[in-house]
Formats: sequence, C-alpha cells, structure tokens
Amino acid sequence: MRKIVAFLIVLSFLAACKGKKANEGVMSEQKLDEINTKAEMDYAKLSGTWKWDSVYQTGLQYCYGTVWAGDRLLISNYGGETLDPLGISGNGFIMQLKDGVLSEYIPKGMGLNSPKGMAVKDDYLYVADVNCILVFNMKDLKAKPQVIAFPENNLFVSDLAFRDNFLYASVRDAGLIYFMEITDPTKISQSTPDIGIPTVSGPNGITIYKDTMFICSYPVAEIGKDNSIYMVNNLLDLNPMLYKLESLPGYYCGIQYDPVSRMVYYTDGINGQLRSIDMNEQTNNNQLLLPEKVLLSPQMLTLANGKLYVPDVDASKLYVFTIPVKK
Repeated sequence: MRKIVAFLIVLSFLAACKGKKANEGVMSEQKLDEINTKAEMDYAKLSGTWKWDSVYQTGLQYCYGTVWAGDRLLISNYGGETLDPLGISGNGFIMQLKDGVLSEYIPKGMGLNSPKGMAVKDDYLYVADVNCILVFNMKDLKAKPQVIAFPENNLFVSDLAFRDNFLYASVRDAGLIYFMEITDPTKISQSTPDIGIPTVSGPNGITIYKDTMFICSYPVAEIGKDNSIYMVNNLLDLNPMLYKLESLPGYYCGIQYDPVSRMVYYTDGINGQLRSIDMNEQTNNNQLLLPEKVLLSPQMLTLANGKLYVPDVDASKLYVFTIPVKK
C-alpha cells in the first residue's frame, strides 16, 4: 500500500509539472541533444538478455502495424515502391504470421491505402488508414470493408484499441484521440467518432488495460518536450488527466502493457530503440533494451504469448523477441 501511495504522489507531481506550461515551443537542436545525452546517462541501461528469436522479411513491404488475432499475428503494410504513410494509391495489404510462416491475409485492391494500427473484436478486424478506419469481416475477407470516416483534416489515423465496446483511435496530425461505441458490427458506418482525449501532442501508438490507457507521442513537425510516453488512469473521467512517464523526447511509435509483470514496452522510431518502463518501481525505471540500434524505425509492436512482435517499417522486417523472465 505504501508503494501505491508513493507512486500516486509521484504521478501527481508529474501532472503538476506538465500543467505549468505545456506548449512553450519546440526545443533547439542543441538543447535536445543535451537532454538526450543526459537522459541516456541517467537511466538507459542494457539488460544483457534481449535478443530477437527470429526475423521475417519475405512478403513484407513497409510493415507498420501488428495485432494478435486468435492463433496468428496480422501485419499491416503500406506497399508501394517508396515509404509513403499517407499514400492513397491502394497499395496497402495485410500479411499473417502463423506457425512461423508468413502468408497473405488481405491482398492489395481491398480498399487499403496506407494501413497502420489495428484492433480485433468479435470476428471483425479494424484497420487505421488514411482519414478513416476500415472494418473487415474476418469470416468473409472477400466482402467489401465498412468505413468509419473522420473529418477532412484528420489524415494520420494511427492506432486503435478497444475498451469493452468502445473503440479508441489516435489521430497524430490532429492531436486527438477519438472514441466511438460499436454496438452492431454489421452497421459500423453508422458509428460517429467523438473526441475523447484532446490534449496529447501527436498521439500515435495506444494500448488499453481495463480503464488505463498508455499513449505514445510523435512530433507532428519539430520534436519537443511534449513528445513523451503518457498514461491516462481513468478513461471514464470527463477530463482525463495525463501523466508523463518518459523524460526523454522521442519519436514514439508503438506501445504495449504487460499486466502480469507490470512492464510497459515501447518503440522510438527516430533512434531505432526498444524501451521499457517498470511500473512496479516508484520512479518508473526506464530501460533501453537494444542499445545496438539494430532497428531502423520500429513501429506498432504487439505482446502475445510471452513474445514481442516488432515491425520495422524502414527495413520491411518483423522482429520477434522472447521476453526474458525476471529472476
């Protein structure tokens, strides 16, 4: 109980610090370098046990998002000849990894442009795409997908996550996290996105455990101190409060939470890093898990069955890690 109280005190202090002046402007390159160097010296530690089990590449083409779907991993791909996250040429497709074999799941020509984060619920696959969410019936993948449209200026629909029947969607360029209630998956187009969390700078990857959301922030233009890792304790609050969990500004992409170990895993696209936060520690001990920078631009990771699945969009590769068991 003492640890929990102390942890809440720390979170309240972080929230207060953030509330002083959240948008004082972007940092200079020199100042950012100084912060990066200090943060790396302060807490970036090598665990000594992280190494990928396998790497997959055949059939992947600018892979971005991942989601576990029953007995397989689904991987979204931009496709195309060049990396274009807002391309609308219909080159997007989805691959599946099942029993160690990559194969096609949803081919090109099924309405996908530049698919990103995904979510699965009740035999329906929800895919974030340019200015919309496409919804596929997983029992009839040849059927035309349903579409949830967003306002015109909301192009970079980044990631998706469910809490009960409520679907949350982060939109990076709009700086908004929407939510919508899905009561009938056969009538998805009737769903209307409502603004849920309007205060995150460049919301990117999201994940939800019970009523807690973890959020990655990605710079829309220049990187600044608001580009961090955040936690929202109670999504049911009318004005959810953000708690900053990362002091080092970054290009944060994918995020997952393990409720058993209480570890948060996340990726930094600009530095090619895989990081973790130990939520058991009162100071939220951050670790750099892969300082070798073998990853070029890791994106929306998935945690399933004791493994982390990490797509690298620049390299068109999928890395699979077994999470080391704490001794």
